[in-house]
Amino acid sequence: MASIMTHICISNIVKEELSLSDKFLAGSILPDLKKIAGFDKAITHYLRYVVEEDGNVMHLPDLDKFIQENTFKLLDFKTLGCYAHLIEDKIWFEKYIAKYIKWHNEDLNLVTNLKTGKVYNFDVFRDEISSDYYSINNVLISKYNLDINKVSKQIIESLDDPLLISCFEEYLDSIKRTTPKNKRYFFTDEDLKSYISISTKEVIKKINELR
Repeated sequence: MASIMTHICISNIVKEELSLSDKFLAGSILPDLKKIAGFDKAITHYLRYVVEEDGNVMHLPDLDKFIQENTFKLLDFKTLGCYAHLIEDKIWFEKYIAKYIKWHNEDLNLVTNLKTGKVYNFDVFRDEISSDYYSINNVLISKYNLDINKVSKQIIESLDDPLLISCFEEYLDSIKRTTPKNKRYFFTDEDLKSYISISTKEVIKKINELR
């Protein structure tokens, strides 16, 4: 899945474009905060098992299932934020993760690095892509004029849940504690630019379809 900071960046652009409330921002990172809090990722992210035509396997967010289960809450800003998060994650896996690695089995624990051809455990890839996430945070903040202090305050005030607020504050602390590596394993500036652009347009499109 995309990083929390990337979700914040995309959703902040969407929020301004569609004049949504701060609760939309909070909702846009709820699936990840709940995962950090210990909830099952398959449930928080509405994941379903998908086999691609080339044999690659993935767990992708089931957007139709989300809409079906939240039909009467879709105009709630937090619910819309969660929906945006799943849209962004689906794009992330289909267009970017699928460019970096190929999974080998239903358990999704063995992958091939498509850049090097090396086969290794998914945990190795997760550590590498997480390192990339930390290295792009400053790029996101500067390139997209993201006032992280202001946005963080808006999110915290809109979460209304001490556990999730704690998880978010823990994430913010981890950003401050971590020194980004100069090397990036996968994620390029071009990837970042295209992902932000594609996701923003798709989220706006799908939210407008609900209105």
